[in-house]
Amino acid sequence: MRGWVVLLLAAALTGCPMNFGISVQPATPARPEEPMPPAFEGDVDPPLEALSAEGLFVAPAVNPHLYYSSSDDLWYRYWRGRWYQAFRWNGAWFPPRRVPEPLRPGP
Repeated sequence: MRGWVVLLLAAALTGCPMNFGISVQPATPARPEEPMPPAFEGDVDPPLEALSAEGLFVAPAVNPHLYYSSSDDLWYRYWRGRWYQAFRWNGAWFPPRRVPEPLRPGP
């Protein structure tokens, strides 16, 4: 047993490559976070226009892709190819669990 220890120690000190069955894999890089849409400026809710779908409104004066759903009391925004929702018309935006049917698949 002592002979193996001496042999391994000599190999390590001389730079001899050793493989003990251990392999180290580089960590998979995390996906970058999707940027959230910036907030709209203002304190007063924008004027809304009713759409043909019941309970769904659009705020074209602020952004042609800003919608309000009275059925779930949430705001929806289409930005950079994705839907976001918020509790207020001017943010803070987050990815929705679902988008109201009349708004899919996107403008």
